[in-house]
Amino acid sequence: MTNVAPQPVPSSAPEAPLDLRHPALYVNRELSWLEFNRRVLHEALDPRTPLLERLKFLGIYSSNLDEFFQVRVAGLKRQVKAAFTERTADGLTAEEQLSRISTTVLEQLSQHRHALVTDVLPSMADQGVRLVTRLSELSAADRRHVDHFFQANVFPVLTPLAVDPGHPFPYISNLSLSIAVALRDADGEERFARVKVPKILPRWVPCLTPNTFVALEQVVGGNLEALFPGVEILGWYLFRITRNTDIVIDDSDEADDLLDLIQEEVRNRRFAEVVRLEVHYSMPLSLRQLLLAEFNEEQQDVAPPLTTSDIYEVQGLFDTADLLNRRSRSTCPTSRTRCSTPRRRTAWRRGAASSRCCARATCCCTTRTTASPPRSSASCRRRPTTRTSWRSSSRSTARAATRASRRRSCRRPSVASRWRC
Repeated sequence: MTNVAPQPVPSSAPEAPLDLRHPALYVNRELSWLEFNRRVLHEALDPRTPLLERLKFLGIYSSNLDEFFQVRVAGLKRQVKAAFTERTADGLTAEEQLSRISTTVLEQLSQHRHALVTDVLPSMADQGVRLVTRLSELSAADRRHVDHFFQANVFPVLTPLAVDPGHPFPYISNLSLSIAVALRDADGEERFARVKVPKILPRWVPCLTPNTFVALEQVVGGNLEALFPGVEILGWYLFRITRNTDIVIDDSDEADDLLDLIQEEVRNRRFAEVVRLEVHYSMPLSLRQLLLAEFNEEQQDVAPPLTTSDIYEVQGLFDTADLLNRRSRSTCPTSRTRCSTPRRRTAWRRGAASSRCCARATCCCTTRTTASPPRSSASCRRRPTTRTSWRSSSRSTARAATRASRRRSCRRPSVASRWRC
């Protein structure tokens, strides 16, 4: 028998050390936040979610997205203006992050609009609650009621502002819903006017038909002739802006009182730069360019100019974050979240019922012990001072249980802990 010498095992090459700075190991913070908000949107898209809860999640998604643009996107735009070239841990610059944010947001907004317009609102109408987004969907009686509501409540608080050489472009507050009106005067010259949808009035106007509400901006838009008499109205279009609301306090700022400094920053936040422009999809290009030019003129020193990539078209309802308030006042009985039914506690009753139940649970202790007599858990921490022998009887057990039931708390003891020997 020939002995075969074992072959030497070739040594494996040493593995290269893991580079913890590689961009593939990290996820961008802003894009990760958008994925979190996608999970909120998924709850609204899920048909298993109760109907009014779906409406709530649609509002939460919009509210979160507004805050995201006011803080996160505004910070990235200021980095671009300051020529900040340092990349994040995932290897993206500020310009690349803004580009990916725009792509992701457009995709999510498409899903949001489709769920609201084609699914949630029609399902609510089937359950008896209608949220009308166009005046043409109202009956003649409801339209007359809405027009009367406009003359009595809305018209006195409206202030239309026209733009011409003698009247500069008006200030537009953050997240305020506005109507851009295209006019033609008697001389044939086209003009622009802005009408702010008042926030002091309820967003949804009730109609004569029960559980039917129409959006306030539609009521204002349908009665613009009362605001511009004798002027031809070429069209009206909704738009909304989002400003930077982040507060940045420089360490080099010297202030006698930090509270005064913060209050000043909060006041200045009202006039911060515009980071997003939402327009109705039917707004013509000329009006879009006019809005971009006016907003870029007021923020040319603090932020990069707005471009067409900062314009987000809206089809349907604006400012869906308001649906959170609408949900709280809605009266859709079959669409509310089903509450869990509490268990009926058959073992514990007040008065004599508890005595009879405890009487059936008697036990006998004939040995001398240091334990306390049979009692409820409410008094289980009281210990006897003397050693006592206890004999069971139905009458004494019932009296003890009655006294214990008067002292018991709202939380009932379990069956196993009712008696201790």
